[in-house]
Amino acid sequence: MTVYLAYFDPGGADMDGFEQETVQKRLADNLYLIDSSETRSRLYHRIKRYLTKDAPLLVAPLDQAPKFKGLEDGALKWTRARFS
Repeated sequence: MTVYLAYFDPGGADMDGFEQETVQKRLADNLYLIDSSETRSRLYHRIKRYLTKDAPLLVAPLDQAPKFKGLEDGALKWTRARFS
């Protein structure tokens, strides 16, 4: 499994299918950590299918836990569980 940092704005898109198939933690508006066995390219294109044509999208693999504070409740605990 790889943890990815992803930025995207669902913009009202129905992301139910994506959310049911993907282990993810919302960090803040439009910012997510995603735990996936998919390659970066496959994950990127799977998210892209849900978004509008011009919606911004970023997907980057993380090789260690990021440093952060003040994000959504439970985000630090979720992250530590995947990198410890």
